[in-house]
Amino acid sequence: MNAPAEAGFDVAIVGGGLVGASLAVRLAGTALRVALIEAATPPASAPNWDERCIALNDASHRILSSLGVWPALAADAEAITATHISEKGRFGSTRFTADEAGLAALGYNVPLRAIGAALSQAMANAPDLTVLQPARVTAISESADDVALTVVDGAGERRLRARLVVAADGAQSSIRELLGLIAQTRDYHQHAIVSAVRLSRPHHGVAYERFTPDGPMALIPKPDDAASLVWTVPSERVDDMLAWSDDDYLAAAQATFGGRLGRFTALGARRGWPLARVMSDTLVAGRTVFIGNA
Repeated sequence: MNAPAEAGFDVAIVGGGLVGASLAVRLAGTALRVALIEAATPPASAPNWDERCIALNDASHRILSSLGVWPALAADAEAITATHISEKGRFGSTRFTADEAGLAALGYNVPLRAIGAALSQAMANAPDLTVLQPARVTAISESADDVALTVVDGAGERRLRARLVVAADGAQSSIRELLGLIAQTRDYHQHAIVSAVRLSRPHHGVAYERFTPDGPMALIPKPDDAASLVWTVPSERVDDMLAWSDDDYLAAAQATFGGRLGRFTALGARRGWPLARVMSDTLVAGRTVFIGNA
């Protein structure tokens, strides 16, 4: 739904990722007038065995269920029924199961594509919700009664007013920058290389974490005996590792993880993500509140 050149809202959410979109769906069922502003163009991706997933714990599963979007995700979700934690070079391990926690599953590994599509559909069906995408906030100013936002999209520049602004625009929050707020950043000097592998043995819903001197490796179950592979390595090694051939990368990953799931028979696309802690000095500034990674 398009907003007029100047529009008034009760809540303006900046950032339409998983956190911002979930909040928009939740508030859309109230009497509040809500706007969501998202800078990125909606992704156009198709299901693929190695697509990027996110592991949702039981609390996140219950939140998505309460929003009414879980039925649209269930077919793509792989249940995590147990965990196995070990350290390379040591004999001990820690294991626990969903049954021990009194749960059907400890969590679910779900494609980001599926979550985004389900939340987008829920927002499209929501009353009193204005979605501006792609659009970005270029200026923000606060008065006693509301906050004025200057928003630029394909139609040009417009002005929105809201009684409350919710910044859900990630660790590098543009709203935090526009307000001149400070965040403390700690660089861990590590990258997480995210990919997927096919397995020669069934994973039976078990998620694995393997600690090594360089950083942990995690394998999280996906459908059809595949697994998300998250390998944390020192940042100075990441470019070389991304340049390795698939065979060399699989061999190194196999040597690090071991043979609990048999052989890694195929490797999906790889991407490196820098790891850092970003901590805002404040979570509330006037009529603006920060949530999620912001």
